[in-house]
Amino acid sequence: MQRGYTLCTMDLAKVISVDKKNQTFKWIDIASTQSINQALCFYDKTEARNVQKRIIEHYDGNLPESQVVNVAKLYGKVL
Repeated sequence: MQRGYTLCTMDLAKVISVDKKNQTFKWIDIASTQSINQALCFYDKTEARNVQKRIIEHYDGNLPESQVVNVAKLYGKVL
């Protein structure tokens, strides 16, 4: 079970994760708690926002609009 903050799409449908080789970011559908457990999580909002800015730079601005949310909110959605 994760805790803290993560990045997800504005409609709370997808969460950001890292592929198995830790080389690229990917969006995964929030269908169960397992998908939330794969998400990148951060202990505080400031850290999450800083990483969000870096991810946007990595995608050259082609990242879907995202927001920082508390992971508990996502668990509440799927449970």
